[in-house]
Amino acid sequence: MSGTAEDPIAAATALRAAELSPQEMAFTYEAIKALLKLEEGPPRERMDAALDEALATVARMIRQKNNEGLAAWCRNGASQVREEADIAAFLAHMQAVLRLYSLMAYLPPPGEVPSDSPGDSPAGPPG
Repeated sequence: MSGTAEDPIAAATALRAAELSPQEMAFTYEAIKALLKLEEGPPRERMDAALDEALATVARMIRQKNNEGLAAWCRNGASQVREEADIAAFLAHMQAVLRLYSLMAYLPPPGEVPSDSPGDSPAGPPG
């Protein structure tokens, strides 16, 4: 499955640019995992059905449309599913990206110093 070859850092960076909420990504991941257990049929059909229902479920949960960047990223990955092992690979990749993105989402933009950093105090850095 070529979709899982995507570097998790590149994926997380793209999702950050799409201003995705880490909670929405976590909800979507958990919904896909849960809904896949309920689907029957060939792997691709199961993945597509679970993804569609997961996106709809999360949109209802958060009471807004899905983040377009996340929806497109998930659909791209799901489009690579051909066999059962691809589903496991997709979920593992999504979990890796979720973990990294959850950290990245709370980092300040490059070049910006957090307002609560030690160097911001009038006395300067501790030492």
